[in-house]
Amino acid sequence: MEKIKLCVLDEPLDKRALQSLFPVCPDIIAVKTRDNALLEPEGGFVPPLSHGTLCMSVLIEALQKLEILQSVELHHFSIGYLANRHSEHALLEGVEYCADQNFDLVSCSVGLFQRLWAVPIISFLHEREKPLVVAAAANSERITYPAALPSVLGVKLAEETFNAPYSVADSPDGIDLLARCSESDVLDQMGYGFSNSILAPQLCARAAKFVLEGVPAEKGQILSALTNGARIQSLEKPIVFGPQNPDDEPPVVLIPYSGEAYAERFRQAVRLQQKFEENDYSCAVLSDRLQAADFETGHFPVDPQNLERDISYYTRAADNSLFLLVAEETAPCDLRLNEREIGADRILALFDKILTTFPDQ
Repeated sequence: MEKIKLCVLDEPLDKRALQSLFPVCPDIIAVKTRDNALLEPEGGFVPPLSHGTLCMSVLIEALQKLEILQSVELHHFSIGYLANRHSEHALLEGVEYCADQNFDLVSCSVGLFQRLWAVPIISFLHEREKPLVVAAAANSERITYPAALPSVLGVKLAEETFNAPYSVADSPDGIDLLARCSESDVLDQMGYGFSNSILAPQLCARAAKFVLEGVPAEKGQILSALTNGARIQSLEKPIVFGPQNPDDEPPVVLIPYSGEAYAERFRQAVRLQQKFEENDYSCAVLSDRLQAADFETGHFPVDPQNLERDISYYTRAADNSLFLLVAEETAPCDLRLNEREIGADRILALFDKILTTFPDQ
């Protein structure tokens, strides 16, 4: 039987540390490091075990337990340590490398928070059928790319009350699959606990077993196999961990509508969003008439009966400098646009106005 090709896309891999965990260390066919990669974390602190080494170790352990390690060709692509604004280039290079090498599966436990930075990855994945990327959500519950993308199998830990993996039809953060981690001697030995980063390689190993059994390495097929068809329609919006100071939240600008004017107001909001992003200023659109979130375009639904709750969630979960809210006149907001201000000839003037009003954004 031909081996399937599986790659861990993550931070640097320490092969000596790997050998200490696995006395008979499996041969990793290729360890590729991107050009100009940051090989040490910013700030000078080097963890005892790199994130990339931890994820590869968990993957090898899971493959061993499933008794399929010898049927998998292992690769590792090191993106280095992510460095803020240039992180998207590292991830894009990694995704491109995995596609060019015709890998079947990719385990990715790193990501970006800004959709604007993920746009090149979105465009690239649209053009390719392979590989299937199994990507971890952030432990903070913030919306994470590439995990939130519809072409990627996004995963995160389920509540302890749920034992079996299950898929979510309408997830507030774009995550497709929730599951519990399997017990791990590697984690016990290294003193690490369960997290979304650990779940991704464990589920990728399970996906590899299904592919070896003949299931196509396609998101829908693998998702169905991993969950055995278990599915729920939706989830409550999670609590986002991190700074909760209202003064740190980005501004929300209301584009009000009434009746049949909604469609035109929404189109105006999208054009305004595009203009902001052309100026490298990340922006999302919230709407009280959208039925589902679009994580590629940054368009999110808000419940008219729970506007403040939903606005608070998205301004914390989605990393944007500005939110445009298309809703009724009474919606809570920081700035309110009148009809004259929405015109295309006012967009750049409005852009300057918002920067002046919120100089720290």
